[in-house]
Amino acid sequence: TAVRGMARALQDDGVRKGDMVAIYAPNSCEYAVALHGALLAGAIVTTLNPLYREREVEHQLADSGAKAVFALGALMPVVEEARKQLPKIEHVYALEDAWRMAEGNRDPDPVTIDPMTDLAVLPYSSGTTGLPKGVMLTHQNLTANIRQTIATNLSGESAVVLDFLPFYHIYGMVVLLNLGLALGSTQIIMPRFDPEAALSIIQQHKVT
Repeated sequence: TAVRGMARALQDDGVRKGDMVAIYAPNSCEYAVALHGALLAGAIVTTLNPLYREREVEHQLADSGAKAVFALGALMPVVEEARKQLPKIEHVYALEDAWRMAEGNRDPDPVTIDPMTDLAVLPYSSGTTGLPKGVMLTHQNLTANIRQTIATNLSGESAVVLDFLPFYHIYGMVVLLNLGLALGSTQIIMPRFDPEAALSIIQQHKVT
C-alpha cells in the first residue's frame, strides 16, 4: 500500500517514466518505500553512498540527470549545497517523510515497462580507475538475479535476515532487501554495520 501511495505521490509531482530519482540515505524501512515507489511510477533509481560529501553527491546527481532526490534529513544540507549547481533537480524529499507522502493516495497510473530494455536502477561503480560510473541495470537484470539467488535455497519465507550491507550497493539492494521482499522473509535492518550490535541482534532475534 505504501509503495503504491508513493508512486502516486511521485506521479502527482510530475515524475514520469524514465525520470531519474536518487536516494541518498543509509538503510531503513523507508528506503524500500522510496525505491519501489519510484520504480512503480516508472522512474529509474540511482543510489548514493550516504558517506558521500558535496562534490561526490553533485557528480552523481549531475551525471545521472536526477530529477528528484530522497535524502535522510541529516544529509539534506549536503543535497541543498550540491543542488545549487544542478538546475534539473525539481524535488528534494526527506526520506523520513515517506510514510506521510504515501498515505491516503489513490493507486498510481499504470506504466508500461519492458523488463528486458527499460532501466530500473543506476548504481555507481567504486570508481577505482577514475570517477564512479553508472551501471545500467534493467528490471530483468534485477529479477533474474533474485531468481538465481532463490535457486540457491540460502533464504526462504521463514528466514530471519540481518540487512547489514548497504542498500545503495547492488548486493544489499538485491540479495538482502529485494530477495527478502520477494520471499516474505523477516528482515532486520541495520543503518550501518557495527560488529557488537550485529552479534547482539543475531542472538536476540535468532537471525538465520
